[in-house]
Amino acid sequence: MQARPVTLAEGVSHDIASRADRAAALWLRQRNVPLALERPVVSFTFDDVPDSAVTNGARILAEHGCGGTFYLAGGLADASFGPWRFFSPSDVSLLLDQGHEVGCHTFSHPVVQTLDRARLTDELDRNRQWLTAADPRVKLESMAFPYGSVGFFQKAWTADRFTSCRGVRHGLNVGRVDRAQLRAVQLYDCRLDAEGLAEIIAETVRSKAWLVFYTHDVQDGPSEHGCSPALMERAVEAALAAGCEVLPVRDAMALAGESKLPQSRAA
Repeated sequence: MQARPVTLAEGVSHDIASRADRAAALWLRQRNVPLALERPVVSFTFDDVPDSAVTNGARILAEHGCGGTFYLAGGLADASFGPWRFFSPSDVSLLLDQGHEVGCHTFSHPVVQTLDRARLTDELDRNRQWLTAADPRVKLESMAFPYGSVGFFQKAWTADRFTSCRGVRHGLNVGRVDRAQLRAVQLYDCRLDAEGLAEIIAETVRSKAWLVFYTHDVQDGPSEHGCSPALMERAVEAALAAGCEVLPVRDAMALAGESKLPQSRAA
């Protein structure tokens, strides 16, 4: 039997409910921790991890003596999507060998907001199993929500398993920081020019804040969700020249005294 089409009223109602759920997660499910930094901090993070994020992004950071955080979804390994070819299993060890952090991005990259607890738990467990099979050194402390989407209940469930979870809400992390939904700034060529980069670094220094950049591919002629190697180089060099510490998310969280996984995290 063919499914009944969704009416306009039903679609609008669902969209309103979804927006309300995300707003409730953002403001009512906070896991705030105090962040008092001696120096401003910048973290470079990579979602989905196209192969160029490894060959270019990881390399650029390593050449400057810095580490980044790479949020991997095991189900994307060796897959292709549009212009992207994603990471290979061997890249997990390569990233760890270079001093980078491997974080969780679920296994199959679903919209987390739509998952019940059993399905979300399965996604997180499968990804942990896949990543630790790729390299037993993996210790998942950090997560990023695919598409930046998380609801009221899912935010609490993930916060119980990870030291931090990162969203895509624009802004700096300063003062009391919501470790269950860290704020972040796009490192996209189409969104961040030289003036914008200088401004966000300057504000990070003035506020003695933690700036979390996020991007996807790192290649010449990047996608609308990625950056060029030139922008990556400029951002790393600008952060270091301004006196910022460039750290993986895990290490930045340790500065807030959040270096241990929550006790309720599933094994």
